[in-house]
Amino acid sequence: ALCHHIATDPGQLSFHKGDVLQVLSRADSDWLLCALGDSQGLVPIIYVTLIEDSQER
Repeated sequence: ALCHHIATDPGQLSFHKGDVLQVLSRADSDWLLCALGDSQGLVPIIYVTLIEDSQER
Protein backbone atom coordinates (compact mmCIF):
# COMPACT_ATOMS: atom_id res chain seq x y z
CA ALA A 1 0.00 0.00 0.00
CA LEU A 2 1.27 3.45 -0.92
CA CYS A 3 -0.52 5.22 1.95
CA HIS A 4 -2.87 4.74 4.89
CA HIS A 5 -6.58 4.29 4.17
CA ILE A 6 -9.36 4.37 6.73
CA ALA A 7 -12.56 2.75 5.44
CA THR A 8 -15.42 5.24 5.11
CA ASP A 9 -18.02 2.62 4.10
CA PRO A 10 -18.68 -0.89 5.49
CA GLY A 11 -17.51 -2.57 2.26
CA GLN A 12 -14.09 -0.91 2.28
CA LEU A 13 -10.84 -2.24 3.76
CA SER A 14 -8.67 -0.17 6.11
CA PHE A 15 -4.90 -0.55 5.78
CA HIS A 16 -1.57 1.13 6.53
CA LYS A 17 1.20 2.35 4.27
CA GLY A 18 3.48 -0.60 3.50
CA ASP A 19 0.84 -3.29 4.05
CA VAL A 20 0.85 -6.06 1.44
CA LEU A 21 -2.71 -6.77 0.33
CA GLN A 22 -3.88 -9.84 -1.57
CA VAL A 23 -5.93 -8.85 -4.63
CA LEU A 24 -9.00 -11.07 -4.91
CA SER A 25 -10.59 -9.36 -7.93
CA ARG A 26 -11.00 -6.06 -9.70
CA ALA A 27 -14.36 -4.52 -8.75
CA ASP A 28 -14.20 -1.82 -11.45
CA SER A 29 -11.67 0.62 -12.94
CA ASP A 30 -11.23 2.44 -9.60
CA TRP A 31 -11.52 -0.28 -6.94
CA LEU A 32 -9.95 -3.66 -6.10
CA LEU A 33 -11.41 -6.30 -3.80
CA CYS A 34 -8.51 -7.16 -1.48
CA ALA A 35 -7.75 -9.22 1.60
CA LEU A 36 -5.53 -8.32 4.54
CA GLY A 37 -5.29 -10.98 7.22
CA ASP A 38 -8.82 -12.15 8.01
CA SER A 39 -10.45 -9.01 6.60
CA GLN A 40 -11.45 -8.18 3.06
CA GLY A 41 -12.99 -5.22 1.32
CA LEU A 42 -12.72 -2.66 -1.43
CA VAL A 43 -9.52 -0.65 -1.87
CA PRO A 44 -9.02 2.43 -4.08
CA ILE A 45 -6.65 1.32 -6.84
CA ILE A 46 -4.71 4.61 -6.67
CA TYR A 47 -3.59 3.72 -3.11
CA VAL A 48 -1.70 0.57 -4.11
CA THR A 49 1.08 -0.63 -6.39
CA LEU A 50 0.50 -4.04 -7.94
CA ILE A 51 3.37 -6.52 -7.55
CA GLU A 52 3.71 -10.06 -8.84
CA ASP A 53 3.34 -12.86 -6.31
CA SER A 54 6.74 -14.61 -6.32
CA GLN A 55 5.09 -17.94 -5.37
CA GLU A 56 3.35 -18.07 -8.77
CA ARG A 57 6.59 -18.00 -10.79
